[in-house]
Amino acid sequence: MQINLDNIIKGYTGRLIILFGICLLGSFILVWRLWDVQIKNGPEYTKEVANQSIRKIRVSPVRGRISTSDNVIIADTEPQYNIVLHFSEMRQSGRNSRKKTITYILNLLEEIAENIGRINTVTKKKIQRHIYQYTAIPFNAFKDLTPRELARISEKMPKYKGLEIQIKYIRTYPLKKFFAHTLGFTGRRKPSQENLEEKRKAFYVFHEPSGRCGLEKTYDKTLRGKPGIHMVRIDISSYAHNKLPGGIPVENGNELILTINSKFQRAAEKVLIGKTGSIVIVNCNSGEILAMASSPTYDLSKLTAKEYQGIIFDILL
Repeated sequence: MQINLDNIIKGYTGRLIILFGICLLGSFILVWRLWDVQIKNGPEYTKEVANQSIRKIRVSPVRGRISTSDNVIIADTEPQYNIVLHFSEMRQSGRNSRKKTITYILNLLEEIAENIGRINTVTKKKIQRHIYQYTAIPFNAFKDLTPRELARISEKMPKYKGLEIQIKYIRTYPLKKFFAHTLGFTGRRKPSQENLEEKRKAFYVFHEPSGRCGLEKTYDKTLRGKPGIHMVRIDISSYAHNKLPGGIPVENGNELILTINSKFQRAAEKVLIGKTGSIVIVNCNSGEILAMASSPTYDLSKLTAKEYQGIIFDILL
């Protein structure tokens, strides 16, 4: 049997040309996709990856003071000391690491509660919710520590990894019933377009109190200040990895100084004790209001939104 080598070589040559063409086409498609991903759309993909691994956290400003013309502070912002936990520093390794972490945190909270003399009210469900939704931010475990509690936990701080004393500023009214009707009070901010815009700027938004009535509401933007932003990098499990430079610095609120004179105001309120009525003292030369008192009144240091609604309801009746 005679084999025709020329025909065999020609057959293989045709197949090699087709195979080479397929490889060349595949290489071209691969190079084109690499160019599209890394060069053409590279910046966009890089930005998306950064957005997935970076969390912007809104930092609340300190609300400005309100004082009288003779430098008596009638609305202030005081520090409240809270115990917070950084779950990223408490992660347990091995199988079922998340379950082990939750158990470890619960046991730690019981130990801290016993140390400062409190009852632990944090539940497993609350810890789970924080891990799944707010892992990148500290968990608020115990609020408003007394000086004694603060001293006791400070002694044990080196023992507890991931524990921090965090300061939160709250609105206070040191003179209680002084100038209450006109001064007003603060409360949680209502949903608004401004709130929605703030949520777009930051991944985690915690709204500070805003003025609900009186001068607190009228001059709310002046007193409130401007919130800042700080950024943290998170890992695949959404735990905070490290803080990043940049962000937006916080601008604390401005102080509001009134024309009210504390001596005149006290005198007017003293006259109205046990009576129903109001007194306004005005400087005839300048038009400045020196005192504005009304009775009956209420204690701003103990007032809640629910109690205020009850007072308004009683007045209308």
